[in-house]
Amino acid sequence: MVVSPIAATWPARCVHCNANVPAADFKAKPVWYPKWVIIVFLLSRLIGIILYFWKRRTLDLNIGLCEEHRRKRSMAMWGGGGAAAFAFVVLGAGLALDMPELFIGFLLLFVGGLIVLALGARTVTPMSVEGEVARLKVGQPFLESLR
Repeated sequence: MVVSPIAATWPARCVHCNANVPAADFKAKPVWYPKWVIIVFLLSRLIGIILYFWKRRTLDLNIGLCEEHRRKRSMAMWGGGGAAAFAFVVLGAGLALDMPELFIGFLLLFVGGLIVLALGARTVTPMSVEGEVARLKVGQPFLESLR
C-alpha cells in the first residue's frame, strides 16, 4: 500500500507497471467509505444510503498511467458498459418473444457487464482514509520502486 494525501500529484510513472510516462496527468477520483456501511445497507437500505453519502471520502489524485493500462481501462469500460446496455436488448427480445429463459441472459449480461465496468475502471484502490491521509493499493512494480 502507498500512503498519500487525499489530494496529490504522483510521480510520472504508471501506477500499475512503473513504466515512465510523460506526466502524471490522469485524474483519478476514487471513492472510499467504511466497509461496515455495506452491512448497514443490507439491513436497512435508506440508512445505508444516508451513511454512504455521509461517510464517503472522494480522493483527488493526479497519477501516471501508461498507454497500455489506459487502453485496458478504456476497453473494460466500453465492454462492460456495452454488455450492460445489450442486456436490455435481450430483455426486450425475451418479453417480445415470450421467452422467460432470456431473463436469465439479461441478468447474466447486466450483472457481468457492471462487474467488468467496475473492476476495469479502477486505477488505484483506496483501502482506508484517515483525516487527510489515504492508504491506496497500487501495482507491485510501482510499489517496489518507492522503497
